[in-house]
Amino acid sequence: MASSEKVCIVGAGSSGLTAGQVLGARGIAYDCFEKGSRIGGNWRYENDNGLSSAYRSLHINSSRELMSFRAHPMPDDYPDYPSHEHIARYFDAYAERFGLLERIRFNTEVVEAAPVGDGWEVTVQGADGERETHGYRAVLAGGPPERPDYPTFADGHDEAVIAEAIQASAREGRWVTVDRTSSLQEATE
Repeated sequence: MASSEKVCIVGAGSSGLTAGQVLGARGIAYDCFEKGSRIGGNWRYENDNGLSSAYRSLHINSSRELMSFRAHPMPDDYPDYPSHEHIARYFDAYAERFGLLERIRFNTEVVEAAPVGDGWEVTVQGADGERETHGYRAVLAGGPPERPDYPTFADGHDEAVIAEAIQASAREGRWVTVDRTSSLQEATE
């Protein structure tokens, strides 16, 4: 299959959305494939793409000003450290502003990408199970890996124990710090 002049974007999280906005602004043709039914990637709590690690009490650990895209600042009424709900709404507004939603094929997973000649062959699978292969000049993929690399902790806790502790503490309004070199620590305030 011959390479086309199009670029393939894998995922409609923060990296995929910004790639689409920049490519579109420069007149570069692209296709964007999102495994789930909505944009937002890791910031979409209970994302049906099955790849998000967002949890109910998640807040970003960098300020609103640092997280904002230059072309679309976050609203001034957002808190200094927005929650996943704020970030998801922000991405929704960003995608709407730049007309990105109509360029995304939702419920379509990239199942294979292989270099071929001067481009790439990318195979996607829709929700109906049908597969199709397309040629691209480049592939942009900035999301989480399909097989996450879970940390091992010095005190022997595994990721399931850590996740349970974080969720339990969040339900009780407490903060938890996870330091992979030592152990699970509960913040005192």
